[in-house]
Amino acid sequence: SLMDSLPDIDTNVGREVPPEDIRGAIRLEEVGFTYQMRPEEEVLKGLSLDIPAGSTCALVGRSGSGKSTLVHLMLRFYDPSRGRLTLDGVPLTEWNLRQVHRRVAVVAQDTQLFAKTILENLTYGLEPGSWTA
Repeated sequence: SLMDSLPDIDTNVGREVPPEDIRGAIRLEEVGFTYQMRPEEEVLKGLSLDIPAGSTCALVGRSGSGKSTLVHLMLRFYDPSRGRLTLDGVPLTEWNLRQVHRRVAVVAQDTQLFAKTILENLTYGLEPGSWTA
């Protein structure tokens, strides 16, 4: 079933750092990305960007310009086709993503709520005992 399928990227391996020690400096170096379903269309082409720790960054652009794709790459839902992303100077591929995801909050542009309480929606997918109200 879909719920039993394993992700391509293992979130349980990699560099383990206490969440409070993650500063949050993000760097993209010549990042390119192509979706597997549309290999002829490169969504991101050689993007380089520095986002200092503690800063706020707004991604602005027309529909289909790669804003959501960029956020998905930063969360390592996908790996770039070329180039690299670093978090605090360490390649994102070396981080334990469970720890990284605990320190990041994202509100999607098309948010879906389940017919449950707000608390149940907010904690959906989290491991029991990994959060407090």
